[in-house]
Amino acid sequence: MINRYCFIVVLFFMGIIWTNAQELEGLWLTTNGESIVQIYKTNHGLYQGKLIWTVDQSDEAKRYHGSAILIDFTRINTTVFKGQVNDPEKQKAYNCTITIKNENALDLRGYIGIPLFGRTEYWTRVLDNDNL
Repeated sequence: MINRYCFIVVLFFMGIIWTNAQELEGLWLTTNGESIVQIYKTNHGLYQGKLIWTVDQSDEAKRYHGSAILIDFTRINTTVFKGQVNDPEKQKAYNCTITIKNENALDLRGYIGIPLFGRTEYWTRVLDNDNL
């Protein structure tokens, strides 16, 4: 009888952990709605992100479409990922932490050295990509 209750409790907690694991993959609108980044999982289990759309549709801006923005992100726990964020214009990469706030919002913190010396952006999931 005790084994049955222990089994039920374990299943309950596994369900909580499973439902709290948020998905990073998808299309994300950057701060101020300036661009959209597609985040996907590679065959090696790492997450990458590439720029697929910008508000500025000039030839200058379009040359960065397809550029790697997020590089080699690994899952740290159910809502936190670590890797590098790339600035293709400046050709610089920074350490980065992504924290998923909910299924449609994330915080992206790029930094040099330690997270204290960085900047946070707030991205939202693109739910309707028909107009891209």
